Amino acid sequence: MASLGLPHILIQEILQVTTYIVRRLIQAGIVIVLVTIFVFLLMRLLPGDPVLMYVAADDLAVTSPKEIAALRHQFGLDKPLTMQYFDWVGGVLHGDLGQSIFLSSTVAQEIARALPKTFHVGVIAFLLSLIVGIPMGIIAAVRRGGWLDTLITVLANIGITAPIFWAGIMLILVFGVYLGWLPIQGYTSPFDDFRLSTMKLIMPVICLALFPLAANARQTRSAMLEVVRQDYIRTAWSKGLTESTVIMRHALKNAFIPVVTLAGIHIRVIFGGQVLIETVFNISGMGRLAVEGLQNHDYPIVQGVILVIAVVVTLSNLLTDLFYGWLDPTIRYG
Repeated sequence: MASLGLPHILIQEILQVTTYIVRRLIQAGIVIVLVTIFVFLLMRLLPGDPVLMYVAADDLAVTSPKEIAALRHQFGLDKPLTMQYFDWVGGVLHGDLGQSIFLSSTVAQEIARALPKTFHVGVIAFLLSLIVGIPMGIIAAVRRGGWLDTLITVLANIGITAPIFWAGIMLILVFGVYLGWLPIQGYTSPFDDFRLSTMKLIMPVICLALFPLAANARQTRSAMLEVVRQDYIRTAWSKGLTESTVIMRHALKNAFIPVVTLAGIHIRVIFGGQVLIETVFNISGMGRLAVEGLQNHDYPIVQGVILVIAVVVTLSNLLTDLFYGWLDPTIRYG
């Protein structure tokens, strides 16, 4: 009977997870649609006419109203807002993000050029915040009240309160200008020059990882201190298990649950922080592309960038929720 019941339980678990994923994907789709509507309307409410700004780049004085109307028709800006929105969404569903107003390329081409740079910096910063921040929190909790705990707590508080643009400027002044150890701007692909690419990434990655790293350290410390007070941890100590065994095999997994929640939030923070970091360090990634598109009223560029970022953040939230089930088997996907 047990052998017959096991497949049924597995099938039930798979159906629950599948139903949960489908429901979350539907919710994610609704969120993305709302984001597209908000960004679309917000761009149209901004003062300024992108066509007039585009023409002014050449010579507005010699451009006739007929030519301006032709340009407006070319970019689809002469249609009602509802038709403009549905034309854009229809193009997105067919893989067409539109044509940039100011750049001689499509939105997809610009995003394909900028997205790898943003991912490169963002993923390294995210991994650094986990690889360094979590062990710092564990050490602070295990050595509670000691000098290591005090040092880590002070550094974490500084990391949380320090603005990333200020940290970037300070790093540029110290390590780029005064000491001359690191390049102060630009991006180089690791496939072109790995050493130069690494040197250019050090300061942007540190700035971008500063807040998530400090927050991970504080959250891990708090979670570990809460877990080590539990009865099963005291039981593990009473069995004579080593400190590393108690921490790594018994305490850490349960302490990870709030850290995972925070890590999912940090993905949004890191992608949002790219706007400042790419501006300070002159990296032509997604954040810089969005800022330039916003300044030029390049509607398709801004809409495309926000759409891609919304999809990335939404999928990361879904993966974070699914990871809960692995960390805590008591969680059920209802």
